[in-house]
Amino acid sequence: MIKPYFKLMKPGIIMGNLVYGLGGFFYASHSTMVLPIFIGTMLGLIFIIGSACAFNNVYDMDIDSLMKRTQDRPMVKKEIGKQKALIFATILGVIGFACLWFLSSKTAFWAGLFAFFMYVVAYTMWTKRQSVWGTFTGSLSGAVPVLVGYVAITDSITTEIIYIYLMCVIWQMPHSYGIAIFRLDDYKKADINVLPVVKGLATTRNSIMLHISAFVVLLSIFGYMGYMHPIGLLFILSLSLYWLFVAVFSFKEETQEKWAKKIFFQSIFIVVVLSLCLGFNGILIDL
Repeated sequence: MIKPYFKLMKPGIIMGNLVYGLGGFFYASHSTMVLPIFIGTMLGLIFIIGSACAFNNVYDMDIDSLMKRTQDRPMVKKEIGKQKALIFATILGVIGFACLWFLSSKTAFWAGLFAFFMYVVAYTMWTKRQSVWGTFTGSLSGAVPVLVGYVAITDSITTEIIYIYLMCVIWQMPHSYGIAIFRLDDYKKADINVLPVVKGLATTRNSIMLHISAFVVLLSIFGYMGYMHPIGLLFILSLSLYWLFVAVFSFKEETQEKWAKKIFFQSIFIVVVLSLCLGFNGILIDL
């Protein structure tokens, strides 16, 4: 009986977002471990993201039943009743926000609250089904873990974390559009207004190239401002330029689906390496 509740939290999304959180935390702490704050912050992120995903699963059970990739979710298979799922999601949220308030920092709490609202209300309940802007709304919430990790240490928002947050928001756009392309049939069945459904492949491809270019530019400015060690900057910038190369030049050589999957998997590699470069930035500076 535990497994359906675990799946309700979308553990894959939790793990992916924790990568962000770890990068922001260790960037702010200059690669040193501050154990009590670390535990409180990570637990807060796990429970809040799990809560938001559980609410998302409850609200989206109608469209999840239409899409092949989501038909095994516990709400669709009726493994959990709606009322029990809502109670579970609420408990997770209360625990998560308590962890941030009492064990992390007040700024981390408010950042977590912003992310929760944007994902559950602005994205899930509003823009996901109504507008192509749903992807952007989801990106605003999806990039917050790096912000939470950072402000857990600093308890304040600085210029450097604004740059990092914006990079993570921009990164999520081509990442999400890649999914939307190779899962296009699912989105059409569920009548979800993602960009490829509404505007077509050509517009989506141009948007992917534009956002990757913006990511590269912002990353370059971030490095120029002295916010990242040159070794880490060179590494992540090289990978990002390759990501742009794939987006621009491999499209005609691949099928639509293969190209989109390349963009998607490269984006995962990018965010992992970016988080590592941020996390180990303090160690590189001290070398």
